[in-house]
Amino acid sequence: MLPARDRKLDPQSMDTAGDTSGQLEMILNGLVEGVVAVDLDERVIHLNSAAARLLGVRRAESLGKQLSELTSLSNLSSTVSRALATRCEASSEAVIEMPANERNRVLEFEASPVRDSAGRVSGAVLSIHEITELRHLEHVRQDFVANVSHELKTPITAIRGLIETILSDREMPDATRRRFLEKVHSQALRLSTLVTDLLTLARLESRDAILEPVPFDLRDPIFTSIRASRTMEERTARIEHDLPETPVIVRGDPESLRLVASNLLDNALKYTPAAGRIQVRLYSRGDQAVFEVEDNGIGIEAKDRQRIFERFYRVDKARSRELGGTGLGLSIVKHVCLAHGGLVDVESTPGKGSLFRVTIPLAEFR
Repeated sequence: MLPARDRKLDPQSMDTAGDTSGQLEMILNGLVEGVVAVDLDERVIHLNSAAARLLGVRRAESLGKQLSELTSLSNLSSTVSRALATRCEASSEAVIEMPANERNRVLEFEASPVRDSAGRVSGAVLSIHEITELRHLEHVRQDFVANVSHELKTPITAIRGLIETILSDREMPDATRRRFLEKVHSQALRLSTLVTDLLTLARLESRDAILEPVPFDLRDPIFTSIRASRTMEERTARIEHDLPETPVIVRGDPESLRLVASNLLDNALKYTPAAGRIQVRLYSRGDQAVFEVEDNGIGIEAKDRQRIFERFYRVDKARSRELGGTGLGLSIVKHVCLAHGGLVDVESTPGKGSLFRVTIPLAEFR
């Protein structure tokens, strides 16, 4: 074999090596997760596009720098240091604070030592995953379980206490016993409504939310809800409506969209003074049917408008429970709209009122 200095470089081998390197670069840059490679001194020798985006740095300017110079996230460099020191995999998480109107980002770091052909550790590879949505869903699940437990426990505890009182007092006057039984009935209805709403949400969140969509006039479920709400008009705000003279045909589940109208009207009635006014409108705009419920009630603060469609979220917990309801109405509205290919949004000014707007594709455009 010729000494290394006498060997001639094979252009074809060089091209092959270059192609391999280019393919590897292309693959790494195509990954959704961030990848950072460092040497033993924790200097960056490779950083793909996803890592640059997640860390908010420029790729070209990052090469050759130490990890601690790239970002203020201390967990990043400490995770790599731990992997290099222990010769084992290491992981951690970091929370990136965002403005008040945005959700904080959560990044997960996983570092592994890299060994050369002789088995010696020559550096480390760090993978970066954004798990913001995963952590958010975990918090939602935890909150949901806690809220369901509380909402179920309250009526069950009340029913148990009332029944035990009735059973223990055999000489209880008939009028008192009747009053207690009426309270038991009221709490049982509350429990039944909560279970029904939970089952409705479960159905809406499944893939078969609308089993047999049919074309129908959207005016019908809306007018049915208005008529039902008007039975309370003597004790609540005045309801006015502006429905078109011609049919507004959409395709979907009439009963689900009746729930949308009923829940929006019920929500408006709860938070609008008895002397107030609620306006219901339905019209077509382009390829969309637009349904609006506007009130001049107490309104909603900006910080709450981002969360009112979450399950069990209440702007004013004490007032909401006093007025009744399960805290699931607006969440049902959101999921019905999504199941129909539509959307729901809200405009509100504290002290002046709120406008809820539902848009559903017209049947002829679906």
